[in-house]
Amino acid sequence: MIKILNYKELNKNSLKGYLDIECAGFADFQIYGLSIFDNGKNRWLSFPSRKVEVAGEKPIYLPYCKFKEPKINEAFQKKVFAALDEYLKSDEYKAILKGMINEISKNDEFPF
Repeated sequence: MIKILNYKELNKNSLKGYLDIECAGFADFQIYGLSIFDNGKNRWLSFPSRKVEVAGEKPIYLPYCKFKEPKINEAFQKKVFAALDEYLKSDEYKAILKGMINEISKNDEFPF
């Protein structure tokens, strides 16, 4: 079972946000900083990675960890997205959003 610990929405091109999860039943293994992507056709996630600059080329991003078998990666991503979809419908997430909206509405003036 995948438990969502934290979700931060971003919406910057195909990058939609960041996610922290806990893999219950797997020694409660926690992963912080998963990147969530959606290009309108597909959704995918990326493990935390480091940026590598290559002279004259676009930078590449090397993940700190990965699943060796593509089928296992696909199954993992399905479980993470199922957990995320449920979390986004949850009362917990709605309460977080409501708190954010209340905090914004306390400030009559926008800082820009």
